[in-house]
Order: sequence, then C-alpha cells, then structure tokens
Amino acid sequence: MFGSTKGKRQIVRELAVAIFAYNEASEIEATISSLVSQTVIATNKESTSTTLTTIYVVANGCTDETSALSRISLSRLASEHSFDWQVIEIEEAGKANAWNTFVHQILPESTSYAAMMDADVRLFENDMIEKCLHALNTDQELQVATPKLVKRFDSVNSSALNQLMVRAFSGTADSVEHTLAGAFYCGRADVFRKIVIPKHVVVEDGFVRAMVLTSGLTEQENLERIARQKAVSVTHIPYSTFSDIIRYQVRQAKGTAINLLIFTELDKLPSSFKVRMNEVRRRNSESPSWLSDLVAEAAACDRTLIPKGYTFRRVSMLKEKTGYARLKVVLLLPAIIFDIWIAALANRSLRADLVDSHWDRIRR
Repeated sequence: MFGSTKGKRQIVRELAVAIFAYNEASEIEATISSLVSQTVIATNKESTSTTLTTIYVVANGCTDETSALSRISLSRLASEHSFDWQVIEIEEAGKANAWNTFVHQILPESTSYAAMMDADVRLFENDMIEKCLHALNTDQELQVATPKLVKRFDSVNSSALNQLMVRAFSGTADSVEHTLAGAFYCGRADVFRKIVIPKHVVVEDGFVRAMVLTSGLTEQENLERIARQKAVSVTHIPYSTFSDIIRYQVRQAKGTAINLLIFTELDKLPSSFKVRMNEVRRRNSESPSWLSDLVAEAAACDRTLIPKGYTFRRVSMLKEKTGYARLKVVLLLPAIIFDIWIAALANRSLRADLVDSHWDRIRR
C-alpha cells in the first residue's frame, strides 16, 4: 500500500480519521459509509494492509441525532471491516475548538497520519486516502496531501441558473495547487500536533495552511509542504442559492482578515513555532474572546479591514494571464464587482464585532 513490498513485510502505520460534525444527522451515515469504502479500511480484513485505522466522529455542539446515528453506523460497519472507532461529544460548537480537542487530547501518540474531514463530504475514489498516504510516504518534504474538491449539485435542488452563478461567483481556491481545503485533508500527525488554532477563528483551514507552510510564520512559505493529488477527489454539497453564496463569501472574507490580524499578532512574538502556539493556547484558555478584542482594536484604527489583495485577487489573476486565457478572465468583471461588494459587507460585519458567529451553517 506504500509501494513495493515484494519479499519483505511492510512497516505498520496508524491512521486516524476525524469527522467534524455539527448537526449532520441527515448526512453522517452516508459520509461514514463513503469513508469505510476506502481501500485502507475495506481491505484490512482480507489483506496484510499496513494501515491500522481508527475513525473518530467529533460531534461538537450537536442538538440532533448525529452522535446516536454515528454509533449505530460505525458499530455495524466495524463488524464487517477492520477498524476501531469512537464518537466524541463536545458541548461547545466550533470546528477550531473541535480540531484542537481532537489533535491535542484524543489523537494517540502512536498515530503516524491524521485525516480531517467535514461530515457532509463523499470520498469519490475508493483509493483516495491510500493515494494521499502514498504521496506522504514517498515525499518526505510533503506534510499535507489534499484531493480535488468537486461540487455535488445532484444533492441539492438547484436550477441551472443557480449552478452557473455558483460557479461564476465562488472563490478561486479549487484552482490553486497548494490550497488546503477544510472539507478533507490528510497529513503527518506530528505536524498537526505542533499547531493550536485560535478559538473562534472563522477560516480554520487557512490558519492551518499558513502554519504548515511557514512553521508558525518563522520561515518563508514552502509550498512543497502541501500538494493537491489531482488523480483523486471528494465531493461536497455546494451552496445552492445566491444568498448562500453571499453568506459564504462574506464569511471567507472575514476569515481572511481575521487570520491576517492573528498573523500580525504572532509576528510580535519570538521566532519560535512552539512559543507562538503556546501563546495561542494560553489566550484560548485565559481569554476566549481575544479574537473579538483583536478585531475591535483593528477596527478602531482602520476603515477597511478586508485586505485589498483578497478583494482584488481576480485582478491579480488577470495580470498573470496572456492571450485567450486573459480574454476569459476579462469575462470575470461581474465577479470582480461582486468581490468588492462582498468585501464591503464583510468589513461592515467585522466592524460590528460579529466575529463570534464562527460556526455559521451556510445551508439550513
């Protein structure tokens, strides 16, 4: 599974998969079934697989049947396949808090690799995780492997016009080779153990990406540490209405601005990954509202909190294109205007100190 093993026994490696779930009773069973169909799990009983897998459902702030349905599904499937499982219930909702709890309190020390995923995604190819693990095992510089993200329009009641608008006005992350998308990513467990995410952060995957690429902002960005595996993909439910797109884009803009404020704050500390993460841990514990305070302080000094580079990112794309490709980007002019409008909405929201709406379910 990690390359040729002819004539010798492979080294056993442990994988932990965390499914972060907030009121996902309608999705969780299908997500678990999709996960268990992966070759690193489904073939364990019949083969000499080197991957020992434990599945964790991290249910945070759930008020529905997510936990109960997870237990039923995992118990049934574990009798058919070879994996351990655990359902973790956290009283407080919030993916950043759930991520920290999983990585620093639950993830066993023996675990070599950890995969993080949302509770509404489907793993498309059955060998998707296997290929991500293979990439990590064969490239020692690679720290996080991610699949392609594909929108699952057949799962929502969305007209052709809505689908066109979603594609036109969604962000550009899917086309970026070294983006870390929170829907699913797999990486070295020791890398994740070094990271502490600020509580109530809005775009937690953007924070994790920055910490991985720069070792806590102590080094220049090393893009080779994160790579998208083009041959495999996961599908996710898209935002099916224009109002959903607006809310999501506002949230992303706010999250980007907040992350930059955090990075500025971390840069004031000694150039040590450990020292900087310990400070985040301390603030999370002693002053849970510290991000709100940071935003309020910035809002008192600046009229615009959303970075211009984020607002005009499609313009930067235009400058990099030539010929026919550049002509196609010109057609994004309505989307550029949309981005400016989103930045204004996000800036107003931040100045109203709404950062604590961190666990905002885009779809209802």
